[in-house]
Amino acid sequence: MQTEWRSTLRVGGLPTFGGVCRIHTCSYRSIRQIHSALQEIQTFTGGRLAGITAKLTVRPEEATYFDRKEKRKKTSSIWALSLEVEGDNMQKLIANLTENARLFAETRELLGSGTEGVTFSGGEPMQQAPALLELMQTLREQVPHLSFGMFSGYTDLELVLGRYSIWGRDGSETERRRLWRDISAHLDLAVLGRINEAQPSGLPPLTSRSQALRMLTSRYGVKDYGPQSVEVIVHPDGRAEVTGFPVLGLPW
Repeated sequence: MQTEWRSTLRVGGLPTFGGVCRIHTCSYRSIRQIHSALQEIQTFTGGRLAGITAKLTVRPEEATYFDRKEKRKKTSSIWALSLEVEGDNMQKLIANLTENARLFAETRELLGSGTEGVTFSGGEPMQQAPALLELMQTLREQVPHLSFGMFSGYTDLELVLGRYSIWGRDGSETERRRLWRDISAHLDLAVLGRINEAQPSGLPPLTSRSQALRMLTSRYGVKDYGPQSVEVIVHPDGRAEVTGFPVLGLPW
């Protein structure tokens, strides 16, 4: 009977920024090495695998087999898969593994049943688009019920055409268009466009009439947004801090 191993992995560093690939192998050695690596990781993390960054390697190895025709043992070179977690030494390796597992456990607990959604805002989230997509994918895996919203200074057209910048990274418009498609597929809503102080808006959740509210799923509707509200914090040194959705033109 032939043994098979199939797995779906998230791959970083590809043009799709965190795309997913499927691996299928019938190599007994590859299956054994990957299975052993996963078991070893689980011994350090208490059974958790989510959030652990590992490197899938393919290396030539010597294999011994019995040639039934010649009735003797032979050796040959094969290509075998294995999983590795980088670390300068075992102590640091274990620390990296357990820290990742701890962070994901805390995230799951923090964003449990009491949290409805997460909103990404500025700075400018699309200037960190690869990291944003990876974060959204991870949160979706950890807490599937979460909704996602985003505030961006870029317009809908600029994002669709890939005419936005990614901090510290050069890339083609084709890659940026694909990245926006992947991000928008996770979003339930987005407020897009630059704020124009000369065009204040009282419509939630817009600050300026130059912005546009895009409902990307049917999860929410315009009626779900109540009146504009703000929180004003006056610090001991006299500084005033405003959070929420302030209508422009407040008297200060």
